[in-house]
Amino acid sequence: MCQMNVKATIKTEDASIAPRAISRRQFLSLLFTAALGGVGYASLGGGDSRKIALVYDAEYVTEPMLARLFAQVGGESVLPSLGLHATRYSVQVGNSNALEALILRLSADTPSIVVVVGDEEAVRIARAFPELAVIFFCNIDPVNSGLVASYLSPRKYATGVTSDWVENVKPLEFLSEMLHSSKPAIALVADHNWHSQRRQLAWGTAATDFLMTLTPVIANSYEELRTHPAWSNIGDFDAVIAPMSQAQVTNGQDMVSHFNGHRVPAMFENFSAVSKGAPMGYEDTLADWLEPMGVALRLVIEGAHPSEIPVRGPDGWIFGANRAALENLRMKIPASLVATISRVF
Repeated sequence: MCQMNVKATIKTEDASIAPRAISRRQFLSLLFTAALGGVGYASLGGGDSRKIALVYDAEYVTEPMLARLFAQVGGESVLPSLGLHATRYSVQVGNSNALEALILRLSADTPSIVVVVGDEEAVRIARAFPELAVIFFCNIDPVNSGLVASYLSPRKYATGVTSDWVENVKPLEFLSEMLHSSKPAIALVADHNWHSQRRQLAWGTAATDFLMTLTPVIANSYEELRTHPAWSNIGDFDAVIAPMSQAQVTNGQDMVSHFNGHRVPAMFENFSAVSKGAPMGYEDTLADWLEPMGVALRLVIEGAHPSEIPVRGPDGWIFGANRAALENLRMKIPASLVATISRVF
């Protein structure tokens, strides 16, 4: 049975973090909105107009990160002057029992705005509270397709940020050009969260188009990955592509060393691994998802309806390479990709 891990704590201030100032016009606009009854969105009848709920996993979302979000409204310390109050709810990602308990807690606390980080969390909260303003960050399931679209987009009660906005096959196209192989065998090293049905279908189809075969190597943790049958036989593959997961970020150096030790070119979905010796990497163009979430929060506080706020996301991919690692693998950057690679380590 999953251990319930739901916590609610009243906001705390960090004096070491200076919130970014907003203009006098923006502050007066927020203050005027509050004088008329608090959050403008509350006129739709959803929750207590004075309450903002922050839903996230405290293991991944830190107080400095939340400070960057609140900077868009002048800092969390501004909220009381607007008649607002923010409450934090930490819920462990992937813990369904904890999520259900959280939904019950939100029902009792009746916020009017929910700022939520997490794919399943955003969907479940939007389903449970269709009249609340939901401002979300979704990592793997964009608003324009799949599960999130089913519950968020048609309701028009949610907006936010997604890092999964652009065509996912571009990294495969890049890898295909780098390998110069007739039909390379690629190990797809990812976690269960990334390995959604939609991505599996999209990448599987693309692999056929690029004349390569993808073999999923799926694990939820680095420890689980090390016991996977393919891990010790990674040298049997022509290359590895590793979409970013928490396990890969935490143990990036070990993974890079393992792949390089078997002389298998690997492409990670983060430049951190490339800086540690991985030959290739890619990232989307969404540099900061906290700022657009904060902007959406400010607009809702000012009275905007979520349907009036476009969902933000990346518009493309950027690619990087580690020249020494490529040389060690006797690989060269094709002339066709020189202009594509924006980061060289």
